[in-house]
Amino acid sequence: MRIALGGRLVSRGKAPRKATLTAAGRRRPELPQGREHSELRSWAPSSVRTRPRMSFSPPNPCGAALLRRTVSRFRHSATEWVRLWSERTPLPTGRLSRISRESPIAVAARTGPPFRAESRRSNGRTAGTDSATSLGGRAGGSILRPMLVLPEEADVLERLVSWGETHPSIRAMVLTSSRAKRDSGADVLSDYDLIVAVRDAAEFAANDALASGYGQPLVRWGDQSELYGMTTYFRGVIYEDGVKVDYTVWPDALLEQVTEEAALPEDLDVGYRVLLDKDARTSGWQPPTYRAHIPAKPTEAEYEALVDEFWWDTTYVAKSLWRGEVVFTKFMLDYDAKFVAMRRFLEWRIEVDHDWSLKPGAYGRGLEGLLPAEIWAELASTYVGTDVEENWNALFRTTALFRRVATEVGDALGYACPQQVDDDVTAHLDGVRKLPQRG
Repeated sequence: MRIALGGRLVSRGKAPRKATLTAAGRRRPELPQGREHSELRSWAPSSVRTRPRMSFSPPNPCGAALLRRTVSRFRHSATEWVRLWSERTPLPTGRLSRISRESPIAVAARTGPPFRAESRRSNGRTAGTDSATSLGGRAGGSILRPMLVLPEEADVLERLVSWGETHPSIRAMVLTSSRAKRDSGADVLSDYDLIVAVRDAAEFAANDALASGYGQPLVRWGDQSELYGMTTYFRGVIYEDGVKVDYTVWPDALLEQVTEEAALPEDLDVGYRVLLDKDARTSGWQPPTYRAHIPAKPTEAEYEALVDEFWWDTTYVAKSLWRGEVVFTKFMLDYDAKFVAMRRFLEWRIEVDHDWSLKPGAYGRGLEGLLPAEIWAELASTYVGTDVEENWNALFRTTALFRRVATEVGDALGYACPQQVDDDVTAHLDGVRKLPQRG
C-alpha cells in the first residue's frame, strides 16, 4: 500500500535500508534520501526505544519546530562555550558579573574563541570552519580542540615524585639534561629526562604502569642499551597534556656503580638533579663537569677520513640525479653528505670559534644560531625541493660550502685539506651532469 506524504509517494512495506555505525558501535538506519530533519522522529534502534515507534509525518509548513530546535541547540553551544572559556581563563569579578548580564553570543563576539580549529581533508578538499564550528561544534569536517597549555615544570616534577614515593619498586629518581640545569634555556617543549632506578628493571620496564604513572599516555616508544655491563631501558612517553617524559629505567645496582667510577657517565655529566633517593645511595656521586658531548679535536687521520667520506657520498647524489631518482637523491644529499659528514665539520667550525668548549645541540640542533651568519646562509641555500635541476645546483652549493669549512677547520688545526680528491670528484660530478639523458 502506498500513501501520499508531503507531495511524495511513500510505501508502507519494508523497504531495504542502508545502515551506518553510530559512535557507540551500534548500527542505525540512514534517513531515506530526500527526507527533511523535521520528518524524522527517532534514530534509536527498536531494541532501545522506550515508546512506541512513531511514523513519519508531513513536514511542518512553517518550519517553526525546526527553527525552535535550531535556536535551542545554538543557545546550548554558546552557553557551553562561555563555560569552557571561564574555566580556562579566570576573569576578574567585575567582568564575570558583566558576562552574567550579557547574552552568550555577545560574550563570544567580544572575547574570541578559546579553541583552535584543525581542518581535516575530506574528498580531496580541506574543510573550513564556519560560525557554528567556532562555538564548539563540528561542521564541514573541521575538528575543534582546546589550545594546548602545558603544565608548569614544578607541577610536573611534583606529580612524578609523588608517583615515585608511593611506588615500592622505585628507589631513586634523577632528572638529567636541560631541565636539570637552571640556565640551560629549556623551554615549554623541553623533555623531562628522568632516570628511574628500580629493584627489577626488566619487570618494571615491561609493566604498563610505568607509562601511566604520570598520566594518560598519548604515544610511546621504547628501546634498551647497556651501562657498565647492566641493561637499561628507555621508555619515552608523550602524555595527553603535552608533557614528554623520557624515562631511563636503571637497575638500582647502578646507583652504587656510579659512585665507584672515576667519572660520571655522559647522561649524568650533562647535568643532573636528584629528585628522590629513598636509600641515600646517590650521596657519593661526583658533581657534573658539563663537558659531556663537547666535540674533541679530530686527529689528522679522522679529519682526512671524513673528507673522503663526504666526497664519496656526493658521487651517489650525482648518479641518482642523472637517473631521476629524487627520493634517493634527497637521502644521499640531505642526510649522508650533509647531515652525517658535513654536519661534523660544521660543529668543528663552531668549536674553532669557541676554543673547543661549547656543546652543540644533538643532531644539528642550534646550528642556526651557533654558525657564523654567512655560513648559515650558505647552508640554508642547499635545502631545496624535488626538482632535479634545483638539486643539481644544491649539490654544487654543498660542495662549495664543504670546501670552505673543511679548509677553515684544517687551517685552524694545522692540517692540509686534501685538494686532489676535491678536484677529481668535482670533475666527475660535472661529467655525470653533462651525460646524455636516458631515453
